[in-house]
Amino acid sequence: MTTIDAPRPDSRSVIRSTAATTAFVVGWYALPDYVPSKTTRTALKAVGLATFATLGIREAMKGDALRETKELLRGTTLKGLVSDLKSASESADAADVLEGVDSAEQRGASALSGQPAPGPAAAHAAGVRNALDDEIESDGAARAAALAGGALVVAGSTALTVVVEKRVFRRNERRAAEGVRRPHTRTGVLFGLLTALVAVPDILSARTAEARPA
Repeated sequence: MTTIDAPRPDSRSVIRSTAATTAFVVGWYALPDYVPSKTTRTALKAVGLATFATLGIREAMKGDALRETKELLRGTTLKGLVSDLKSASESADAADVLEGVDSAEQRGASALSGQPAPGPAAAHAAGVRNALDDEIESDGAARAAALAGGALVVAGSTALTVVVEKRVFRRNERRAAEGVRRPHTRTGVLFGLLTALVAVPDILSARTAEARPA
């Protein structure tokens, strides 16, 4: 059985992305303390989201981890197909007997239809094509399912975020009216710390993976 060694995570990339995400969260929730205009806040948040998304994509593609994993999976699948074909061609006498029976059946069918019987090479090529076609179809179905699931997750999380943000904003506005200084900033710092804490297991996992011998 062929094992797949996926690209190892880079702890420095995880730390950088965690720091950027934490700073983004703090600034996102603290913004009303420093920008009273809702229109200006909306524009700044849109620019921030675009910038953060661009940096995230650049960071994700820096190590080409996704491309390396896909190429590794494809190479492993092709190697597995070749190995299966070799194993089938080098099998014991039972396989030869079955091949002889199949050849006889093909010759009989060809005699009835008037068409030449396909040779072993053509049969192997057809098997490889069928296997690759099945793999492409299953990969496309899995990709479509993943995209649909991702879209549902994004839509649900966005709706939940909007509800939470509205409640947090109204609560902090009431606290500001009561004389509390920088209530939005306090909430931003709290959410930023929670964001950093959630990423700690990923950082530790990346460091552990890097410490293992190659």
